[in-house]
Amino acid sequence: DLYHVVGDGTTANLLAILAGVFEQEMPESRRFTSRLIKDSGGLLDSPISNDKEYKGEETTPVDDFPWIWKELEEKAGYVTHYIEDSPKWGTFQYRLRGFGSKKTPVHSYGRPCMVAATQDEARYGKKVGCTASTP
Repeated sequence: DLYHVVGDGTTANLLAILAGVFEQEMPESRRFTSRLIKDSGGLLDSPISNDKEYKGEETTPVDDFPWIWKELEEKAGYVTHYIEDSPKWGTFQYRLRGFGSKKTPVHSYGRPCMVAATQDEARYGKKVGCTASTP
């Protein structure tokens, strides 16, 4: 039992593992900022609740975090890969602004392929994990 929680949720804990920092130490990178709704008794309004068409950006502050894969590439010549188990909720895409589209964060980044496969499922009825409609 040598596991310690360093923050609230997956993002905070993976950020500590993959970048060696706390989110508060990095430049602001949240997709939204909450604000109090006037005369609501303390209710918060945040654009993420209305952000159904978030398309991302060419570069974001998340690109400049001190990711371990940058050091592995520069100092040891490693080829790096990063993928998650679901295109719906990316650890660094849901609450944070995600990685920019100008340059992938690692050599092999699986998220764009997973998102495209999910869109094929929605548009054409293909099942995720199938190629050319063949399981």
